[in-house]
Amino acid sequence: MDDKSDILKSLDRPVVIVGMMGAGKTTLGQELAGELDIPFTDIDRLIEKREGVSISGIFQTHGEEVFRQKEFQTICEVLKQGVGIVSVGGGAFIQEPVRELVRVHAYSLRLKVAPEEIYQRIKGETHRPLLQVDDPEGALRDLLEKREPIYAKADVSIDIPVGESVQQSCERIIKLLYSFLSNR
Repeated sequence: MDDKSDILKSLDRPVVIVGMMGAGKTTLGQELAGELDIPFTDIDRLIEKREGVSISGIFQTHGEEVFRQKEFQTICEVLKQGVGIVSVGGGAFIQEPVRELVRVHAYSLRLKVAPEEIYQRIKGETHRPLLQVDDPEGALRDLLEKREPIYAKADVSIDIPVGESVQQSCERIIKLLYSFLSNR
């Protein structure tokens, strides 16, 4: 059995990667798309390119609500493009309309990473608007506590352990997706 060719035969819609900021959605999404030779789209980067401003800039200038509208519209558009890997921002799947859109038009893959690892990956970054507070680690823990039950609604969930290479994670994701697609 060749998991890559088998998964491509079974994949009939996009795979949307969800999870907390810093979980590796973009990195693993790019690797996964490359391994499967299918398109990859990072929704946040696409919005930034179209708007000519960073996500933080959109938050500061127009607020989170305007950003969420742009995010929803962009996800709608990308999911219509067919099979591919799509990475969404950490707050996208939290929105009920986005979850419903993904449920109907895609498969959702949740990346689960230990909170300490996420913090190590993103501490000091200035482009994450929800962490531009006095206690970013506390804010991250609060967000995780609120979001984890919602992320758990994804079709498929995979733990990404500390120290595992991107390639190893990608291989496990391909096997997990193949198993999911074979048993639905």
